[in-house]
Amino acid sequence: MKKLSKKSILRSVVTVGAITATGTIATTAHADTQPTNQSSATRSAIVMSAQDQLNNLKQQQLQAESNLAKQNNADYAKSKNVIQPQINDLNAQLKKQKADQEAQDIQITQKFYQTKSNAANKQENQRYDNVVSAENTSYNQSVSTQNTANQASEDALAKQNDQALQEASKHVVTPAQKDALTKSATDQFNAGKQAAEQQFTDDTNKANDDHQTKLNELNTAKQNDVNNAQAKHKQAIATQQQANDQAIANAQHAYDNAVANAPKISDATKPAQPATSVNDLTDPQWADPEGLNDETKPYYPIVHVARWNNIENSWFKNPQAMTVSNKDQLPMDFKPGIILYDATNDHSAKIASTGLTEDQKRELNTLSNHWLNQVRHYFWDVLQIQKTNPNAKINGYYNGTRELTVKDFAPQAPIHDLFTPNEYWQQVGQGISRGREKYGTNYEHTTAEASNKFTLKDHNQTGWNNDSGDYSGVISLWGQWNSAHNDTALEGSLYDPETNGSKIESLATGENLYRINGSTMLEMEVSLYNKLQEMAYGEYQGQISNTDKTPLIGGHLANVLNPKFQFVTMAFQNATTDPTFKALPNTGANYYVMWDFAGIQDESVSENALKKGTAEGGKWVDISKTDTSIDEIDTVDSSETGHDLIDPNGEINTGIVDQIHAAQTDSNAKPNLNDPSVVSAKQNLDHVKSEAETKLSNVKNTNPLDQINADYAAKINAENDRYNDQMKQIKDQRDQNLAKLNEAYSNKIAQIKALPESTDQLKAQLDQKLTDLKNANAKKLADLKKEHEDKLQALAEEHQTKLNDIKANINKQVTDYKQQLADKHSKDNQGLVDQINALQSKLTSQKAQLDKQLVNLKAQHQTEYDAMAAKLAPKQAALKVVNGNTNHYEISNDKTIVLNPQKSSNVKHVTKETKQNKSTLMTREEYKRLPQTGSNNSLALVALGALSSMFGLSLASFNRKKVL
Repeated sequence: MKKLSKKSILRSVVTVGAITATGTIATTAHADTQPTNQSSATRSAIVMSAQDQLNNLKQQQLQAESNLAKQNNADYAKSKNVIQPQINDLNAQLKKQKADQEAQDIQITQKFYQTKSNAANKQENQRYDNVVSAENTSYNQSVSTQNTANQASEDALAKQNDQALQEASKHVVTPAQKDALTKSATDQFNAGKQAAEQQFTDDTNKANDDHQTKLNELNTAKQNDVNNAQAKHKQAIATQQQANDQAIANAQHAYDNAVANAPKISDATKPAQPATSVNDLTDPQWADPEGLNDETKPYYPIVHVARWNNIENSWFKNPQAMTVSNKDQLPMDFKPGIILYDATNDHSAKIASTGLTEDQKRELNTLSNHWLNQVRHYFWDVLQIQKTNPNAKINGYYNGTRELTVKDFAPQAPIHDLFTPNEYWQQVGQGISRGREKYGTNYEHTTAEASNKFTLKDHNQTGWNNDSGDYSGVISLWGQWNSAHNDTALEGSLYDPETNGSKIESLATGENLYRINGSTMLEMEVSLYNKLQEMAYGEYQGQISNTDKTPLIGGHLANVLNPKFQFVTMAFQNATTDPTFKALPNTGANYYVMWDFAGIQDESVSENALKKGTAEGGKWVDISKTDTSIDEIDTVDSSETGHDLIDPNGEINTGIVDQIHAAQTDSNAKPNLNDPSVVSAKQNLDHVKSEAETKLSNVKNTNPLDQINADYAAKINAENDRYNDQMKQIKDQRDQNLAKLNEAYSNKIAQIKALPESTDQLKAQLDQKLTDLKNANAKKLADLKKEHEDKLQALAEEHQTKLNDIKANINKQVTDYKQQLADKHSKDNQGLVDQINALQSKLTSQKAQLDKQLVNLKAQHQTEYDAMAAKLAPKQAALKVVNGNTNHYEISNDKTIVLNPQKSSNVKHVTKETKQNKSTLMTREEYKRLPQTGSNNSLALVALGALSSMFGLSLASFNRKKVL
């Protein structure tokens, strides 16, 4: 859109001002306004019709659009008056040029056609004349040759006839001679007939004999085939039955296996499912209570959760699956992972204020041994760290100054299970427990260097020195005691020839130390489970520190895995006996637990020999519950109070592991016959049985004689057909022989009858022969003529076809030539066509440009119209009713707008005062005479001017440059 001139802007403002003087604009009264019958505080608005303003604006817009359309039409017509004559002149030139070209093309193509046609036709006519001439020559030559041959044959026959007449006596016979000749011919004919009949009889007899022989052979072969087929059929039935039996047996076996391996339907207790990964935690920090990940890279970081004294369910994403409510839910496979204790549903025995009982300690020791052995087998047999991580260091184990590796440490024989002999439990575990509690040892290993060292007594009640009171010394004393009191300790594989004693006297030792706690036995067992997880799997580390990248087997785990350890016992120290111990709230009874390991160096000794060699050997061991010493006596009264009776052939095993296994494995469980594997196997079994029955039935129902009979019938039919054919040939041969004899006889009789009986008859016969020859020669000439005429007809037809092909070919050449001329004329005429198209495009472009101006103007008018409508008629929902009048609404800045007023030249003042204030009515002329000093009316005029500047510009006319 082009810019408006100043003159246009002024004109548009005046126009709109005139229009809006009839509208309804409201504004706030000026401070010095004094309307009739109104107070100085009254606010009023001048009201005019918004619709009138919009109607007037629309009228002005339509007029401007009409003017522009008219101007556009005039401009286009002017341009068309200039350009159209040019287009007409060029079209005339193009039309004349095309007419001239068409006239020239007619002459050129006619000459082209005539030239091509004359040459081709001349050549074909010459060819045709040549072949016709050649055929005529050939025909004339053939006629001449045939005439010569005819004449020669006729002359020869005439000469022969003359010779025959001269010798007539040789060719003329009497009737008696004819009768003799006839009789001779008849005799020969009868003899021939008799010979033919005899030949027929001989051939028939031989054919019958051959046919019967063949039938006998076929019958014999059929009987052999029947015998063989029946034997094969019987064997096929037996073979199919055997195959069926095997298939059914296989399917039955598969079904039995599926049933045996199907999930059991039982009430067996389901063990808890430990959390096995840090991904099972709501926050990974719970697996790093002491910043372990800053210094180590554990293979199983989840087990480090056990370092917390109180493990919360909220730390885990699925705590329900991990929770243990009773001992039967304790996992027995002891794979890496953490479990949770269910305090709500725990009904196990509470830990007394005096601490764990002897039986409770033994139960914990039994569980511990089972779980430790699971660890040993997991690392050596399942993970096979001796192959997968052979260079990992073994913490605390040295060969001289070099720390051992897993390769050095690996078992040389199948790994033994750890167990706790009764005497080992009493003399080592319980002895260390009582000693540590008596002297209040701190949370440290049982060594001579430990704080609050204690003194143990040997069996002779002699005191130990302070520097020898450690776990290793206690274990050594047990080894010596065991060798002295167990005869089998010196027998077989336990005998040490180097010391002339028992291998148990020289033991390797080790000790692990951890804390466990709980208010009930179940909570103590869960604590033991998790602490053992940390003690074992927590020490299988990918690297020990940021500087030492070598994988490491920690010291606790190393003692558990040591293949040279066979014995272990738990020692329990109530943590409250340690004066430095500070118990955490809600942790129940707290214990320092020592695992004291021992073993002989020879891994080849069997577990059975070790258990036998560590049993008491028929002696009872008496251990006082009140005495801190370790005593050995030969006999004991089993009824005596205050003493424990130890099974001399047993070990510490309360049976809890077997009880848990039994609870988790229901021996009376029935297989789930609805398991998919069982259902599939049953379906297969039924299918195999059905298929076997069908196959056997098919074999039985297959009649092997059907095919044999069919083959036999076919062979019999073939033989019969052959025989019948042979008999027909014999009969036909006889009939042919007789026919020849009859024909020869008839001809002979005819010849005899034809023999001339006089010279006149002879001459007549000779003349007839010459006449027959001449007729045959004439036919030969006629055949030559017919053949000649057919050839000429074929040559004429061929000639006409070639002429037609020539004409069609030349017509095609003319068509192609015309197209070449048309293509050339199109190029020659393109200049004029381009000029015409350019002028036409110029007109079309100008028309589109003028139409676009009008479209743009209409769009702008609509935008301005919509804007004014929005200004003059805001949404009712945003307005405030003035004095209860729904036609009067207050808008921002104390302005009031009146909707749908009566069309009138009067201006209505609306106040915001009480209903007692009266409105003042004014005529248009009174309104025009109001002083312009800031009153309501003068402000209204200012508002009208503002509206003029906002919405009136669209009414200005364009200062357009006309386009041709």
